[in-house]
Parts: sequence; structure tokens; C-alpha cells
Amino acid sequence: MVGVMISMMILGMFAVGAWSAAVGDIPLARGDQDRKGGYEAAEAGLQWYAYQLQANPDYWQQCGSVPGIGYVRNEWNGAGADPRGWRTLPNSKAQFTIEVLDQVNTTTGVHTACNTSDPNGTALQNGTLRIRATGRANGGYRSVVATFRRRGFMDYIYFTQWETQDPIVSGVSGCDFPRSKRAGGCVNIQFSGKDSVNGPFHTNDESILACDSPTFGRPAPKADNFEVAGPSPGYQKVCGTGVPVINGPQITPANSVAFPSSNAKLVTYAGPNWTFNGQTCLDFQPNDTVNVYQNQDWPTNSPGQIVCKPPYTNLPLTGVGGPPNGVIYVNNAPITAANPAGCSGVYQKYQHYTNTKSCGDVAVRGTYSQSITVGAANDIIAIGDVQEIDDSMLGLIADNFVRVYHPMGAASSGQCGAAVSYTPVYNIDAAILSLKHSFLVDNYQCLAPVTDDATDPLKAHYLNVTGAIAQYYRGTVAQSSGSSITSGYLKNYNYDDRLKFRSPPNFLDPTTTSWQIIRQSEQQPSTK
Repeated sequence: MVGVMISMMILGMFAVGAWSAAVGDIPLARGDQDRKGGYEAAEAGLQWYAYQLQANPDYWQQCGSVPGIGYVRNEWNGAGADPRGWRTLPNSKAQFTIEVLDQVNTTTGVHTACNTSDPNGTALQNGTLRIRATGRANGGYRSVVATFRRRGFMDYIYFTQWETQDPIVSGVSGCDFPRSKRAGGCVNIQFSGKDSVNGPFHTNDESILACDSPTFGRPAPKADNFEVAGPSPGYQKVCGTGVPVINGPQITPANSVAFPSSNAKLVTYAGPNWTFNGQTCLDFQPNDTVNVYQNQDWPTNSPGQIVCKPPYTNLPLTGVGGPPNGVIYVNNAPITAANPAGCSGVYQKYQHYTNTKSCGDVAVRGTYSQSITVGAANDIIAIGDVQEIDDSMLGLIADNFVRVYHPMGAASSGQCGAAVSYTPVYNIDAAILSLKHSFLVDNYQCLAPVTDDATDPLKAHYLNVTGAIAQYYRGTVAQSSGSSITSGYLKNYNYDDRLKFRSPPNFLDPTTTSWQIIRQSEQQPSTK
């Protein structure tokens, strides 16, 4: 009997211990369950907002003032009573709320809340939209921050609407159509066997033309997309024995992406202090400043060159005096009694820089150390190497042409003139966008013959672009005879992978394009 009693006592102690342990774990298990429920609610809120953006890409422009939706608001800083509304998930007690996060000045740390009067200038951070979704379930809170980015021109090192020469250059009309529907005289441009397009590629045209074996995309692990709006294989062989080297997925047919009609909205971002009228030179300095040459008159230069004539003003690119939204704009001079004609002059294939001084043309060169977007009502001309330092980014957005400087002496119409002493342009680090025309080399047909000598850039004439190129019509940088380049530059285009997640300030996006989540992380601690 004594043994039985001792055994029962021991078993009872085990039972009480097991019961105590189980009861003690219930709050922990419940808390863990509630935290998981809160996270799932936050994820549901994030996916709900992503769906709204898919249905209406402009949904975010309502900021925290969506009619009839009380659970979408601007960022709450955590102070005072919680002003957020909550949506209850179906068949659940879990809830979520959405916040459009503030734009944060990376220099001063000042927050700017999303404003429906200027959502681009108040909500977007380097071209991205940040959303915070917070979920709660029985007191368990979790917050998830997601960064959205629109599919756009900067997703590609090379982007064209049509793979044909600009009608202003060729003199042929009827070219604003896909290849199969263009007029017969439209000038075809091909990729040479020595060309390298090292990054994602896209054209809205039906095909590209290839001679021998140009390279498209970088090999794995990058394996960049090769996207053509026409049928497979997306290219036509026009000369040579090789075939294009395509290092990533071939997407044919690919969806088309539409160009904005104008860059005029950049004027608003630049403001009056950073909007200049008429021909202007911007000489970027590596000390966060730029030398601005105003009131230029290039037609008076001889023989047909761009000369940035003093005086200039050295302006800061940071701080109180810098561009408030990171944008510099060069506009056409207003029409007045003294300037009744406004900007006159049309781009000429044999270029002598004869646009009137009132044209919104900007010449750029130098080394920049701050992220800036330069817009022009007319043309942007790189008159020297344009290169970055300090992890900065540059956007070049012209309503008309973005051009690489190459002057020549006077000549009769339709002919190359005498050689002119100048410093050739070989390197451009920028995201380039020509809304109505092309990215091209001035007087490409008058450059010296190209040799395949990468060790000597003066012989090789490689045009090294690091960033992104988007243009309406295919711009010419060289001309060829069969598989041989006879004048101009060989292409060495390299995608800047930072453009997948960042952009130059207020860079333009396509008119209709979808948003996608590029980054997502849990915020610790959550906002309760």
C-alpha cells in the first residue's frame, strides 16, 4: 500500500507539472498565433493595395484621401491618438491599415507628406513609391514596408519605339509605323557584328536588323531580357554569316510601352531659379556644383561649333540654393518683340549648330557628384564626356534629340566639311530619353573610319554609354558597308543596374505602365 501511494503521488506530480507547462505555453502559443495573424493581415493589405495599382496605375495619386476608403491614409508618425482606419478581413477578426509613406530628403531628413496637388513631387522617392501595411490580430501587430516601382524606360539599356531612322534626318515621311507598315523609303538601321548592348533590350517595333553577330544582354547570372513587340525570333539577318548572340530570355511578342508626349512637367519641378531660357551650357564639377553659361549664341561661333562663352555662374547642386527637386530645365526663350520668331531651325543631317539662340538647347559635359535630371524643350548635346562619381545619377530628357557632339567645317550642302579640332566624346553615364526623336551622333557619316582596336579609343571610336537609352526613332551612331563600319562609333552600351531600384530625380515614366514590388521587408518594431 505504501508503494502504491508513493507511485500515485509521483504520477500526480508529473500530471500537475504537465498541466502547468501546458497552461503556461498557452499565452505564448496564443501570442505567436496572433503575431502570425497580424503579419498575414499586413500581407493581405499589401496585396490589396497592389491590386488597386494594377487596376488603376494612378490610384496612389489620391495619397491618403481615397474617397470612401478610411483605411488608406498618409504616414502616421506614431505620436498622439491613432488616426488610422482599419479594414476587417472576411471571416476573421484580423484587420489591416495602409499608409502612403512620406518622401524623405536624404540630406536634411525632412519628411514631406503625399499631397494630391503634387503627388509626384511629394510621395515618390527616386521614382519609387513606399507603402506601409500594418496588420493586427487580437493585439498582435506587424508592419510590412513595400517599395513599388513602375515598369519604365530605365528597365532597359536600350529602348526604341521604331527601329528606323528619324524622318527629320532621313527626309522620308510615313515612318511612324511598325516595320511591315512603314513607307518603302524609310531608312533601315542595323546592328553591327561588333556592337554590344550589355543589358535588357526592348523595342516596340516588329524586329531589329542584324549584321553578323552583335551581342544582346549579359550572360548568366544577369541573363537580360531581349524583348521585341513582333514575332519570334525578333530579328532579321541582313548581312554576314553569323547570328545575334542573345544571352537572356527572348520575349516575342512583348507588350508595347508608350512614350509621354512632352517633358513640360519638368519645368514645374525645376522652378524659376533652375529654369533657363535659350541656349545654355552646363559644365558639371566634381564638388557638387555646376557652371551655368547662359545667353549663348552658337550660330556666331566659327566654324559651326558649340563654344561655351563666359561669363558663367557657379551654382550649388545641394543645400538651400540647389535645385529643389533635383531638376534643371532649359526652355525656349519666350516670344517677344525682340524675339518674334522664337526658336527656329530644324535638325540637319549635316549639322553646323545653327539653331537660333532662343532655342531651348543645352550642352552638357563634366563630372557630376549629385543626382540631377536635365530637361530641354529642344535638344541636349553631350559636348564632352559626362561621368558620375559618389554614387550619383544623371537623367537627360529632351523633347527632341539627345545628341553626341561632332562638329565639322563649312561645306556645300549635303557634304562633309573639313575636319575640326575638338575633344571627342567617348563616355556618357546617364539615363537618356528622347521623347519625339533620337539619340544620335552629329555628323556620324563624317567621322573617321572605325578600326576594331579597343586599346586605342582614338582609333576605335567606341561610344561607351552606362545607364539607359530610350528614344522614339532609332538614332544613328555609325554607318556601314556590308559588315564593315565605315564611319562613326561602335556601340558599347552598358546597363546601370542601380536603375532597377533607383532613378534620377523625377525621371519621366511611360504614360501607361504597371507597378511592381521591387523590395519588401518587415518594419521593427511595428506601428501600433
